[in-house]
Parts: sequence; C-alpha cells; structure tokens
Amino acid sequence: MMVIKHNLIPILIGVLLAAGCGNRHWFSRKQPPIIQPIEQAAPLDEPRDEALVVAADERAAGAPTTKPAEPKVRTIAEPADVDPRNAKVIGAYGFQVNNTYITIEELLSSAANALAELPPHLSEDAFRRQALWIIQQEIQNQIRIALIYDEAQARLADGQKKYIDDEIQKTLQAMVAEAGGSKSRLEQIQIERGTTLDDVLREQRRRMTVDLYMHIKFKPLVQVSRSMLLDYYNRNAAAEYSTPARVSMQLISVPISALAPARASEDQRLAARSEARGLIDQAKAALDSGESFGAVAKRFSKGPRAGDEGVWPMMEAGNFKEEAVEKAAFSLQEGQVSGIIETPDGFYIVKALKVEPAKVASFEQAQAQVEKALTKELYAKLDAEYISKKSKTTTISFSKMLEELALQKAIQKHRK
Repeated sequence: MMVIKHNLIPILIGVLLAAGCGNRHWFSRKQPPIIQPIEQAAPLDEPRDEALVVAADERAAGAPTTKPAEPKVRTIAEPADVDPRNAKVIGAYGFQVNNTYITIEELLSSAANALAELPPHLSEDAFRRQALWIIQQEIQNQIRIALIYDEAQARLADGQKKYIDDEIQKTLQAMVAEAGGSKSRLEQIQIERGTTLDDVLREQRRRMTVDLYMHIKFKPLVQVSRSMLLDYYNRNAAAEYSTPARVSMQLISVPISALAPARASEDQRLAARSEARGLIDQAKAALDSGESFGAVAKRFSKGPRAGDEGVWPMMEAGNFKEEAVEKAAFSLQEGQVSGIIETPDGFYIVKALKVEPAKVASFEQAQAQVEKALTKELYAKLDAEYISKKSKTTTISFSKMLEELALQKAIQKHRK
C-alpha cells in the first residue's frame, strides 16, 4: 500500500470514523429533515452480517472492537505549477471511488450553500479554516455516498423509496418557503451560489437514500439496555444534561462614553469620568436612603435599559460585555445589590433580580434524550465499521492538490 502524504490521512480517518456526518445546507442554517425510521418497512433482503453482530455484542459488553482496515488509496500525480485560477485545469482534478469520479466543480456544487452561508465578517484566515472544514466534510460525505449508494438503491423496497420521494418534496417545499414562496427565486439563489436546485435535490436524495438504507440495515443490531443508558448518562450528564446558572440583572449603568463627545480628548474623557463618578455616587446614596432600585435606575442610569428600570433578561455567564459586572451579578443572592463597580469604561451598580442556579437533570428526566443520543452513537459506530469493511475492496484515488485547489476556488466564489 502506498504511503499517503499531504492531507489524505485526516480525510480517510474521518471517512472511516465519522461516516455519515456530511450535513447539507440549502438556504439557511436549518438542517434538512431528519429521516425517521419506517416502522412498517420490510426488512432488507440480505444475509445477516455476523461480523457486525459480533462487533455490536462486543460494544455492549465493553470489549474493544477490531481495528478497521484501511482502504486502498493511490494518489494522482500532477504538475507542481497548477494555477488555481485556471478553471479548465481545476476541473480536471478531483477524486475517484472505484468507478465514481467526483470533480472539484461537483464537490463545490454540493458544498455551495454551506460555503455561501459563512459569516461575511470573518477574517481571511478564519474564512479559509471554515471553508476548508466544509470542503473536507463534503469529501467525506461524497466518499460515503459513492461506497453505499448503488447497494442502497438495489436493496431498498419500493415503499422505502416512496418515503424518500415524499421527504424530497417536503424539502423542496421548505426551501421554497424560505426563499419567500418563490421557486424561481430559489432557483436563482442556487445559481448565484454556484449550484442548481436540481443538483441540490439530487444530492439530498442520494444522502437520504444512503442514510435510510444504513438505518434499516443496522436497526436489528442496535439494542439499548438500561445499564447502557445509565453508563452513558453517568459519562455525559455534566456536559449534556445540565442547565447552567442564569441571572436577570437590574443595572444602574453610567458609562463614560455616554457623557463624553464622540472624539473626546484625554481631558474630556477625564472630565466625563469625573461626572460619571458623581452620578453613580448619587445613585448609591439614593439606594441607601431606601429609594427603589428601578426608580434610581430610571433617574441616574445612562445605559440602554434605563427606561426599563435597568432590567436585563435572563442570561448565562459570558453574555454580558462588562465582565466585572457579570461576575458581581452571579456572585449575588437573589435580591441582593452590589456596591459600586468601577471599570475602565464606567461605573455600575447591579442587583440580582432573579437567579436560576445550575442544575443537572436526573436520569429519569433525561432518559429519553439519553436513549436517543446513545442510539445515534451506536448507529454511527456500525456505520463507520461498515464503511471500513467496504473500503477493503475499494480503491480511492486522490489528487494531491484536491483540497488546496477546491479551497482557492471556494475563496474566489464565496469570499465577500
């Protein structure tokens, strides 16, 4: 087997260990409809795969599974001086899975909507990183589909294919609705993004076909016991089934920027700071005399919520601009009021109007979510093992320049 260099190893490991993670975006950040299992669908007409059964049993017992075999991979030689701006040359590069060849243009067409939705404010480096991640995910997705699609088409029953037809229609209706109810507008959006509506729906159909087939194939092997659920819950409770502390603040805010001119000199800023200090001292004296916090906030606060008596909505830690103010708010008991808080930008007094402490859901409360997450995890492992098994008889050919050429093309098309 040839030693793989450049960026091929991370891609192939992703294919084998994270198969099926190629999500599709079409218009907004919403995900496509999740394929639900068809309970009444006939089982697939194929022999029982004893190797996968043994692997599933080993997982249930906590035993290690056999290390997946690597696919046969060969790199495609190409000249070192390819100009990424040359569209004709770029079109000649891509990757091949057995007899299926995917060009860079086809790869970017499939990834067009996700690339188009990258935030416009990203720096050049951040855009490159996120665009490269999208391209790598799409390569993984295309390899998985190329390995499984023909098998899925041959073995799914007519009723299961009809289910996919119905889901594609629902997808199209959702896309049209998000485009303002106009199909022609939706078609134009896809063209502007470097793809077509037909291509988007075709790719969605291929992905749904593979996902449904793999779900039905592995359903008999996914058996979840109570002890497995408890083990998963104990390992993940703090991260997945907890609610962080939240607080609703009431704030008297006197920022220096509210009292200084837009382009203030140093002397003007010092004068504004002195004035802000005077106002916050008056606010503190009013509170000490028994005046309500809301009335004092209305009278002295210069912040954006002064008119609402300084009340801010419930928020988790890390969501307020002034870290010192937020830290004080989370340290208070409900109803308590801080002293004067001084920061480089101004002066504040905060009241913890309402406090919700952090809490972890009990196993009984989280059981439905735990079962769903564990089932998804088991399906993903079986999926990855099956992709590994298929790869034993698969030749995957890569251009060494695939990722870089695709990235350059994506930057030209989608970088704002």
